[in-house]
Amino acid sequence: MIEKLKLLNVDDEKVLISTFIGDNRDQEVFEFHQKVFNKYNIPINYIYAPFSQGISYGSLIDKYVEISKSITDYFIFFDVDAIPLSENFIEVIYDKIRDKDTIWGISQQSNHIKKNGRIQHPYAGFSTCGFSKALYAKIGEPSFRETHRGDIGEELTWCCEEKGYNICLSYPTEFHELTEEEIKGSGNSKYWTVNNEIKYGLGTTFGGMFYHSFMQNVPRSKSIFIEKCIDTLNPARPKIEAVIVCVDCDDFLEITLPLNKKFFDNILVITSPNDTNTQKVCKENGINCIITNKFYENGDVFNKGRAITEAFNSLKYKEWVVHLDADIIIPDKFLDLNLNKLDKNVLYGGQRTFVWTYSDLLKLQSGEKKTSDFKTIPGEGCGFFQLFNFQSRAIKQSNSNDIYPSFPNAGESDILFLKKFHPDVVSVGKLDMNCIHLGPHGTFHNGRFNGKEKFEEAKGKRFKDIPDLSEKF
Repeated sequence: MIEKLKLLNVDDEKVLISTFIGDNRDQEVFEFHQKVFNKYNIPINYIYAPFSQGISYGSLIDKYVEISKSITDYFIFFDVDAIPLSENFIEVIYDKIRDKDTIWGISQQSNHIKKNGRIQHPYAGFSTCGFSKALYAKIGEPSFRETHRGDIGEELTWCCEEKGYNICLSYPTEFHELTEEEIKGSGNSKYWTVNNEIKYGLGTTFGGMFYHSFMQNVPRSKSIFIEKCIDTLNPARPKIEAVIVCVDCDDFLEITLPLNKKFFDNILVITSPNDTNTQKVCKENGINCIITNKFYENGDVFNKGRAITEAFNSLKYKEWVVHLDADIIIPDKFLDLNLNKLDKNVLYGGQRTFVWTYSDLLKLQSGEKKTSDFKTIPGEGCGFFQLFNFQSRAIKQSNSNDIYPSFPNAGESDILFLKKFHPDVVSVGKLDMNCIHLGPHGTFHNGRFNGKEKFEEAKGKRFKDIPDLSEKF
């Protein structure tokens, strides 16, 4: 194992940077963690951790430090849901611990543990910390296991205090609170405190340079971690929001929303008051939901344009916006799109690949089938995916009450919106990417339960039950 470990040389000293990956850890979180460190070109060691087999975290760290201390001068640890926000983070940490008398880490407090009747014990949290091998020896090489007085790794801070060595902590500068629903669902507090006064929570930035996403039993923890990674990978990236219409299409949304939300700084899902299933999917994913009857005003069958306009007026950033259908999966390639190079007065779209059945989707996701096995057609600018800038001429010239054109059903408003940007239609911006379109094409122009005659077999059926209708396309 030692022979395979990668070391970083800093001022002729060796630094070992490590992250433990639990066998139950979310793969996407791990992949974004890798992307951040790859960007900085920093050698990091990912250590497999079989926690599901009953291996304790502390004992695993003990073993790892014991076998690797012979090859390094310094240890730096990051949890898989913790990242540096600047490429000079090594210099910052090394400067604190190079005296070999100091332990450094993000400040945490074991609020569930009382010692001598108090819980006020700020310590260098193991989720992001660094110390020298020499200091570790000076304090008696304590275990990283939980004790009666501390959480994982807290014993190192206790020993430094007792033996007169230095503790350098990075304190919270920004954090996310839990919502009331998240508190009820997870059993966690709205936030925690250090010294009973400095707050930290769901996702916290420490010292403006380090970020840790806590409370992995809260779904939003993953999404805000990925958002922070994306911002770190693209520091000058403008804000981008999504507006998704979903009425009676929760069976699609429950598949697409968890996959798509990583791309956006804010998402608004628009639905009707009666569609409680869609509202539930939004809550489970920590996504804002606009509930409106505008689809049906004036006797309209399904006026999605009027509802979309309501959502547009509720956007948070009003920079780049994607209007997106609930049955669309955006490819990961979208992450590589440089928004700064796009023309703000152009509406952009991509192609779509039709995956007609749920079983085909599973085969695609497992690798049993490839995208090339399915039919892909142009459709740039159509309503399934429309990327545009809210500060464009077309939007500024629009009436605030009719930004997305009204139409009695969903069949024409997207084309009318496209023509605001490109009256000739053909000059629409074309992105080099294929979205995945789930289920039949054009089935829900009049709402979920009023499909076109040629797709009569799909009406009223959940996506998992829709048959293969590709021959009718």
